[in-house]
Parts: sequence; C-alpha cells; structure tokens
Amino acid sequence: MGLILQKSDIVVDATLNAGGHSLEVLKRLGKDVTIIGLDADSDALKRAHQTLDPMKGKVVYIESNFKNLKTWRDSVFISRT
Repeated sequence: MGLILQKSDIVVDATLNAGGHSLEVLKRLGKDVTIIGLDADSDALKRAHQTLDPMKGKVVYIESNFKNLKTWRDSVFISRT
C-alpha cells in the first residue's frame, strides 16, 4: 500500500537527500502539491535542487535535521489558495 495523496496536499520529505521520493510525488501529482524538503546536508539540498527544479513544482528547501520539525513548522507559512 502506498501513500494516499491528493493534489492539494502538503508533503514533508524530512530526509530529502537527492529528492528521489519527492520527485515521484511531483510526477504523480504535478504542480498542485507542495513539497517541504528537509536535509541537514547542504550538498544533499543542492542535489535535490538539480533533481526537483526541472519539475517546476512548489518545493520549499530547508537546511535542517528532521529532529527539528517542531522548530521550523511554525515558522513556515504556506497558503493553500
């Protein structure tokens, strides 16, 4: 059983790495989904940019460890309109 996602969803990829899982989400749901990608490794975020930017999706890149989810969740504002 896979993830049950809808086009208007906000998806948190807390271990973004090169963006492979997020790429699949963007391929299946297109530009209407928002990806919030976290990785503590700045080189991994650069690889993710190379992977995901060509998809022209809504992606927010955050250089942070997944342990800090509570810290950044309140500071990220996302409008669903």
